[in-house]
Amino acid sequence: MKNYFKKFSIMSLFIFLFLCAIGICNSNKAFAEEYLITPTNMTDSSSPSPFRADASSIDYRYKVQPWEAFNGTSVDAYDTWLSQSGESSNVWLSIDIGTRKIPSSYSFSTWNDSEMTAAPKDWNFEGSNDGVNWTILDKRINISGWNRGEEKKFNISNNSSSYSRFRINVLQNNGRSDVAIDNFKIYSDSSYDLEKNLSLNKYTDNLQVGQTDNLVVTTIPAAIDVTWKSSDSLIATVDSNGKVTGIKEGQAAITATTADGAIATCTVTVTNKSGTSGGNTTPTNPTDNTGGTSTGTDETSTIVNIAHAKGDNTNNAGGEVSIIFHGTADTTLSVVKTADVKDVWVGDKFTYTIVVTNTGSKTAKAVVVNDNAPNHIQFIPGGITTTQGTVDSTSTPSNIVVNVGDIPPSGTVTIKVPVTVVL
Repeated sequence: MKNYFKKFSIMSLFIFLFLCAIGICNSNKAFAEEYLITPTNMTDSSSPSPFRADASSIDYRYKVQPWEAFNGTSVDAYDTWLSQSGESSNVWLSIDIGTRKIPSSYSFSTWNDSEMTAAPKDWNFEGSNDGVNWTILDKRINISGWNRGEEKKFNISNNSSSYSRFRINVLQNNGRSDVAIDNFKIYSDSSYDLEKNLSLNKYTDNLQVGQTDNLVVTTIPAAIDVTWKSSDSLIATVDSNGKVTGIKEGQAAITATTADGAIATCTVTVTNKSGTSGGNTTPTNPTDNTGGTSTGTDETSTIVNIAHAKGDNTNNAGGEVSIIFHGTADTTLSVVKTADVKDVWVGDKFTYTIVVTNTGSKTAKAVVVNDNAPNHIQFIPGGITTTQGTVDSTSTPSNIVVNVGDIPPSGTVTIKVPVTVVL
């Protein structure tokens, strides 16, 4: 069996907006409302892209492959996936669909043969986003009575989470010395791509004590239930409709969250009715809606913007870009980081682009950009380019530092970082 490199999905990372997969409750809709999310035209283990079929083993006698369960045909008994002879339990067949979906049901048949005891009897249907940690989404016991060419379909209950990888983990078959699965199909009652975002109409807000404002949330798809929360209800409260009320001087984070974990945050600064806070305040930071901080109130204070990359993909878990500079609360920087490819293989090279823009009314002084390499990514420091400033000599394949210098209001600096995908 050909040894394929592991594939990583390199998503465009909008750093100032924390992108998480958006979910919707599975309501066991009728099959007619569902959409097929797995291929029926595979010609090898990774074609067409972005799909990838895999299995715990294959029967080398007949050279049947995992992808043959996704090719849409059942010409004969060997146009299927067949486990190694002698492995009739604890074997699995998987498919990576390249994007996250919420499964609502699945179906499959066994091989095109008169011997039906190769059909699974007990199994778990599982989902994963990294190929290592698997969640049981459906469990079936004692499924027998298979007929030649028959596809059995099974509903998935009580799941609202999205996954990019799915597998049938066969615990036991119906008696034969191997397991045969064909026409493996997975359905979703959500036709949209789950790599979408949750957004607010604003990411910073300034209120006086007693003043109110309405935050407007946009979800893709529309009408997803959102939960609102204030990090400090003694400073600012928020109701179930996103209405924010200033209570006392200070700063609070107002967060909108979907059931599937997508998050968007607005930083609210509350002042007294005279317009002065009567003490030190934390300046607002519209570029970081995932917990980044800014500190300082005068021209010599240090302000730190930290923008977090999406953390649930293998390639960028825990990634973040931090910008350190000197300025006032009127000095704010936005950060956008993107990749010039979507899908890559181990050994491939591609380029990250980091764009830093001064969205405030004052000059950001002595700006320093610091970026840590996500998992499975190595920076190429010698190939980094910047439209302003210099790459610091301390930069390494796992961390880069760019000394940008001063950025005036509306000024933009573009940094291009070449990288290599590694195991």
